[in-house]
Amino acid sequence: MRHTRHEQYKFTVNSKMEQTHPTSSPLPSLHDRPPCVLLVVTDLEIGGTPLQVYRLAGALHDLGVKVHVTCLAGWGPVAGKIRALGVPVTPLGARGVWDIAVGLRLRRLIRQIKPDICHSFLMHSNVLVRLAAGIRRRPKIVSTICTVEREKGWHMTLERWTARLADRIVCISQAVRTFCLTRGLPADRLVVIHPGIDLDRIRTAIPGDPVALGLTPSTTRLCYLGRLDPVKNIDVILRALTLLARPDLELLIIGDGPQRPELETLARDLMLTNQVRFLGFREDYPSLLKLCRIFCLASRQEGWGIAVSEALTADLMVVATNVDALPEQVRSNNEGVLVDPDDPKAFAQGILSVLTPPNPPNPRTVQTTQTEAQEYLHLYRQLLAF
Repeated sequence: MRHTRHEQYKFTVNSKMEQTHPTSSPLPSLHDRPPCVLLVVTDLEIGGTPLQVYRLAGALHDLGVKVHVTCLAGWGPVAGKIRALGVPVTPLGARGVWDIAVGLRLRRLIRQIKPDICHSFLMHSNVLVRLAAGIRRRPKIVSTICTVEREKGWHMTLERWTARLADRIVCISQAVRTFCLTRGLPADRLVVIHPGIDLDRIRTAIPGDPVALGLTPSTTRLCYLGRLDPVKNIDVILRALTLLARPDLELLIIGDGPQRPELETLARDLMLTNQVRFLGFREDYPSLLKLCRIFCLASRQEGWGIAVSEALTADLMVVATNVDALPEQVRSNNEGVLVDPDDPKAFAQGILSVLTPPNPPNPRTVQTTQTEAQEYLHLYRQLLAF
């Protein structure tokens, strides 16, 4: 019988910020009122970071924080989810990456809302907030870096050039922090806060009905959960499945994205149409995880991997690439195996190695959205106390 994972509180900081539990030492209140926080993200399409912002906005709202969310792009599906929480959302309607006017609209919004904290996510938002917030009477600026961006070196160049305008730069893993240090970002600004997950939603999910979903009733299921994007290397999983030549294995691909048509064509070319199910984006993905035995992630780079945390919480074994933050999550043979990236044969061997039931894992802890929000709130109050 496999054990479930338990909630963890963890806050990693640098030498200039004391490591402490958010409730261990009360900080001064901000004029006896909750702080006002403007969360800024590039877009609110379905994806890891927009969904992280959605969960964080809701958790901060529950903690009494006055939250407002804006995105540089237009209205996206996640915007409606955030508004349903009772949190206001203001899309800025950027027409493209180089729409300079969006910076002026952001500056007007900041002046209108008068937030105590401007908290941005991803490079475009990070740089624009630092430049738009102004110098006089500006809010405190928190930037979150979510990726290990090697392909687009100019992203980190802009982050480095504007880093001193941020009061703190949050890295979502130790791997991201290490990467930022190698790219010249100031160590005295960098802290680590892991993304959280909705623990109860995963644990209490009831397995879906395979027949109703059109799945093979008695089979061993693998799954991928996330955006269908080239950086995720999903083709490696498909090629590994071909190498295994195991018709008793079924792969569920849960998620959507620009690479879906290409991947569907590849699955046909590899004669996998009877073994691979493209399910698209599904709100009921926790129930789908409970139908599976192995979670697969073949990314070339991964800032954290929220889906890995969710899969571990659902008691799936994980086969993932040994890159960036993934070794911070898959930490024992009883949880899964890490393999070399871009290697379908190694990935296939990884799947085979976890098909044999392992020893019961030790109880595992993961970060929840609630503890993530508490960490951020503590960081906000630390900054506002000075």
